[in-house]
Amino acid sequence: MPTALSYIVWEASPTVFRIGLWSLGWYGLMWGLSVFLGYLQTLTIYRREGLATGYAAVLAEYVFF
Repeated sequence: MPTALSYIVWEASPTVFRIGLWSLGWYGLMWGLSVFLGYLQTLTIYRREGLATGYAAVLAEYVFF
């Protein structure tokens, strides 16, 4: 017996956009966005605590590189 939810077709593409042979996937976009937002949150905390914001960039380099 079909229900209202059986009429919804979910066929999301795994890629956000494609330029030539290069494509950006949703997973990569969300991962990069989370790193960027985490860095902004770290800057906010450093400013609130009165610490030098240059240390946030050093921390980000240490963690990711």
